[in-house]
Amino acid sequence: MAILLSGCEKSVSTGADRALRFFENKKDGSWLRVEGTVIKSLSDDIEIPRHQRFIIKTEKGQTILIVHNIDIAKRIPIEPGKHLLVSGEYLWNPQGGRIHYTHRSTSRKKPGGYIKDLDTDKIYD
Repeated sequence: MAILLSGCEKSVSTGADRALRFFENKKDGSWLRVEGTVIKSLSDDIEIPRHQRFIIKTEKGQTILIVHNIDIAKRIPIEPGKHLLVSGEYLWNPQGGRIHYTHRSTSRKKPGGYIKDLDTDKIYD
């Protein structure tokens, strides 16, 4: 016997939905977990603390700059097309925003973040 329930579907908010809302509302300092595909690797920021920089695109088409501290966490092998789950602090900018603090917590005031390579299941924190 099968039972059909209509009208009971729940709207599920994805990280990409939240990222888009944060961008549209110019929201700063909120924690975000979002999946995306690497579209471009950028040069490292070599001032201390050093950061690996790259851009992801979400399923909604939003581009987000990822700024990953490589003095605290390991460098991620990045190439266009790589699928990632990024967890960190979102900061607004006119290009789509950026996410930083993608490493283990170094403060009692902030939780830690991470980047998970969805192709290999390896976590960088």
